[in-house]
Amino acid sequence: MAKKGFRFPGPVPKDALEFFRAKKLRPSFSFLDVTAEEHALQFTVAKSTGFDILGDVAKALGEHLEGGGTLRTFERDLTPILQEKGWWGRRTVEDPETGEQVEAQLGSPRRLRTIFRSNMRSARAAGQWARIQRTKRTHPYLLYRLGPSREHRKEHVAWNGVLLPVDDPWWRDHFTPNGWGCKCWIRQVSKAEYERLRRDEGILTERPPRDEVEWTNPRTGRKVRVDRGLDPSWAGNPGLRRQEILLDRLAAKLTATAAAIPAGAGEALARAEVREIVESPLLDRQMAIPQSGEERPPLPVGWLEPLYRRTLGSDTGVIVLDSKAVRHLAKSHKNITATMIRAVLPRLLLDPELALHVRGHRGRIRPSLAFFGRDPDGNIHKVVVRIDGVRLRLVTLHESSARNAQALLQRDLVNDDPSQGRQAVIVSGSLGALR
Repeated sequence: MAKKGFRFPGPVPKDALEFFRAKKLRPSFSFLDVTAEEHALQFTVAKSTGFDILGDVAKALGEHLEGGGTLRTFERDLTPILQEKGWWGRRTVEDPETGEQVEAQLGSPRRLRTIFRSNMRSARAAGQWARIQRTKRTHPYLLYRLGPSREHRKEHVAWNGVLLPVDDPWWRDHFTPNGWGCKCWIRQVSKAEYERLRRDEGILTERPPRDEVEWTNPRTGRKVRVDRGLDPSWAGNPGLRRQEILLDRLAAKLTATAAAIPAGAGEALARAEVREIVESPLLDRQMAIPQSGEERPPLPVGWLEPLYRRTLGSDTGVIVLDSKAVRHLAKSHKNITATMIRAVLPRLLLDPELALHVRGHRGRIRPSLAFFGRDPDGNIHKVVVRIDGVRLRLVTLHESSARNAQALLQRDLVNDDPSQGRQAVIVSGSLGALR
């Protein structure tokens, strides 16, 4: 057990502080009300519903993250504030979900210790993941190690010594901490040290087999499957999940900006913001071929104009490039590089010579948009965009021809059955422009 004045080692990294301070406040009644994914973006304290204490707790944690304060000073500074607001000791409170009056433990020294340690560890984990991504070229492996706890979960003991590449999908949900009170930690390893370590007894260079169990949230009824040994509320990589959520937030922000600013200025601003991402090294990293099973956060790479958003029924204008599309391009269109995307994609999306609304593919109703146009050398290219859930996905980009566009326009959806209608219809432009 840690001592009362427990202090996390060294000054807090800037990435960890930014991770914590970017969280939104969310009151909750039970820790079961907030999923592992939501914890990456929201700060909450169980039983805080109905009490004006979240801002005080978050402020105290942020100050201790930045200033390197101890658990002792955190308790000393926060306890009188919580007591004054009535959030202390055992009290009868109402469960907002059921309306039931329940006896609940509010503030206490033990709860403050849990709040302090869990938030410090998750923030530092997110900060560490950001640093790992910046240095993985020289240190491309991660080593799982047990922490200083007196007792360990048996699964965590079995994972001690797992040595895998940074981008191995195992780290998506096994990046520490992996449960309440878990003190396991991760060390980044260079290529040279990897070769030395892999010969040591107890080092595992293959992904451990999963032993998934189904867990049902008793408050929401939601069922999830987690690897045995992972607490459901901690079954995720806070740094990686935060990247995905921030990209989704960026997409929503750009779409809102485009709608709020009149006379097309908002659309132009959104296009420019996405173009800045496409011109950055982010696209080069995204286009690197993913390892087997690796899933990267989807990257915004294009902006869909209002006419085409209405055609697909999309609320967002941001088009993303995900790992599935990168694998498809690497397998079927090896000549499509980040440089080619920069040269072709913005031009085709903004001013295509022909845009088709494609009803389906191989007999399946899967609406998409196919854009045809020329690259700077005069070669015809085709871009396909599809709506999947709430996202617009870049499905493919490759060299094409007027003949391919004409075939889409002439082909019936299913086995040339006229009752099914044409596979594609023209949204803008003309076939003649491609000839």
